Amino acid sequence: MLNILITIKKNEAFGELIRTARIKKHLSQKQLANECNISTPEICRIEKGQRKKIPCETLKKIISILNKPEFQISFG
Repeated sequence: MLNILITIKKNEAFGELIRTARIKKHLSQKQLANECNISTPEICRIEKGQRKKIPCETLKKIISILNKPEFQISFG
């Protein structure tokens, strides 16, 4: 299986977008983590901008669950 990582250049701003969208959906970090099949601390790190590389599949799950197709993913 090909493992693709996406590097977020402005990871703090991205994390805040994820956090805001999660709260608007009335989801806790634990609920989002469970739906994405990742740990709650991992969601916390993403939201705080501490995670610079996020696996593509994880990112796609987060975006899908939060119903945020307008998040643009750019490579490079």
